Amino acid sequence: MTQHHEAPFLLTGRSLDALKLLATLLMLGDHLNEAVFNFSFDILATLGCGVYPLFAYGMACQLYRGVPVEKYLRRLALFALLSQPFFVLAFRSNHFNVLVTLALAAAISPWVLEQSAFRRCLLCLFAIVWSFCCKDVTDFDLVGVLFPAMLVGAFRKDTISILCSCALLVFFNAELDEMTSMENGRLVWEGFSSVGLLPIIGTFVVPLGVFFLCKTLQGARFLPRFFLYWFYMGHLALLALWRVWAEGWPLSLFSS
Repeated sequence: MTQHHEAPFLLTGRSLDALKLLATLLMLGDHLNEAVFNFSFDILATLGCGVYPLFAYGMACQLYRGVPVEKYLRRLALFALLSQPFFVLAFRSNHFNVLVTLALAAAISPWVLEQSAFRRCLLCLFAIVWSFCCKDVTDFDLVGVLFPAMLVGAFRKDTISILCSCALLVFFNAELDEMTSMENGRLVWEGFSSVGLLPIIGTFVVPLGVFFLCKTLQGARFLPRFFLYWFYMGHLALLALWRVWAEGWPLSLFSS
């Protein structure tokens, strides 16, 4: 159990709660930008690119310290179910909310960490290809599902897990359609663009900035228990109410 104190880049107590709180505020800004302001503020969108990596990092810290997976699954499944109607109404989305992604991540993490380095590389490659070729089922899809397990491996100083974590980060928010095109059935690289690169930069820079901002904090946790779960569902409910009031019911989402 002493390995918990030897892992680099592992936050606990007040510093981890501060990181989660900042991630929550960034999420709120990103969601307001999408649901209320119709993507009018690029800075909020760029900052929002770092939100899921931060929440996945928080989960990885807990899994690394041996928190029972069942503890996460029950709580995440409950709030994912309760939040889903509000998520659909707030974002006019037909895929599952991010709590489903985190629940799946918690469920498969023990299995992923038991796999050989070669198999973990194959899983990483499959998740990236899936994110590029297939329609999203949940927020961040397989890339997001696999990422927390790879972070736990990175905490264990496993080189393959570190490399896979970095590779997955690139594809969280990569706007590949802005840098590629299809010509005569072939994928053609159009080159880098600010539209395509900003989300990638935000995905790396924002989590690192938040981490180094919080890492020096000392002391016990300060967030009330289950606060983040209730906040997630509550802010989605308010956004859903506003969206329905402003634009009406999204009937197209429920039509066959």
